[in-house]
Amino acid sequence: MNLEIAVYGFEKIYAAYRAVEMDYFKKPKRNDTVVRTFGALDEEALKEFRGLKYNSSAGVVDFVLKNPFTVTPGEFMSFVERLKREVPVGDVYFASRLEYAVLVARKNATTAEGPAVNILVLDDEDFRRFTRKFVGHEIDPCDNSIVLPSYHNGTFAEGQEVEAFLPLAWYGASVSTARAYFHVNLLLKVHFIKIRSEEPAGYIGKCFAESFTDVPPYKSYAVIEVPTEAYLYVHWRNWEFIYESALQRPERMEWLSRWYGDANATRYMDWVRERLAEARRKAEELRAGLGLN
Repeated sequence: MNLEIAVYGFEKIYAAYRAVEMDYFKKPKRNDTVVRTFGALDEEALKEFRGLKYNSSAGVVDFVLKNPFTVTPGEFMSFVERLKREVPVGDVYFASRLEYAVLVARKNATTAEGPAVNILVLDDEDFRRFTRKFVGHEIDPCDNSIVLPSYHNGTFAEGQEVEAFLPLAWYGASVSTARAYFHVNLLLKVHFIKIRSEEPAGYIGKCFAESFTDVPPYKSYAVIEVPTEAYLYVHWRNWEFIYESALQRPERMEWLSRWYGDANATRYMDWVRERLAEARRKAEELRAGLGLN
């Protein structure tokens, strides 16, 4: 399937919807793991949720497909191929994102809070490929293993096995929007890698992730391996690519303006042009500093 990469931040809105549609969490998960769910909305969160314009998962998918800032993996890989002519780009992994997680290890009937992380959910095969390269051996995504960057080691030790539970909280439009917490008791194997991570941190196999939580049905992030000194340049080149793609789809821009209740799409086009000019300016400054052709 030609799945879409979600616009930045969109997974938060999707998560808000899924957190409220609690029927999903009553179903048995992979490996017969049963999730105990206790989720509730306070009054402020309920008002925010009602303000969202979705009342079905089909509405969520429709938003992603029509959003001007959404690109397909194929389009994104074309950008990566162009980028490879400028900087030494390594592997590319596509992933979904869990907005927020706190790992907690149980120690002698007390709890020790672990690092708060944004977790990327890789497909099973990508997870195996990633761990072969960065951990040194292949980790089975269904083996209750989690991979974290080494600088998140506030509680765990390298290769440690701990009795743990992972309370996951998904946030919507703002901090108080729809929340759902769900626990899974398990023997968690922790692996650390030494890799720079400026955006989401932590990697978890899709098979493992699906044993206790829902994963959006589309790819919401792309992880690109680039030299540390060039990561900011790649960041701005990526936004240049996204804004250029948006301007080539004026019909999507018009749809987005109507979606936000404004019939004047010109204002949105002008805003994108300004952001594009800024991205190009910053990329050029970094290009000169890196001595790129």
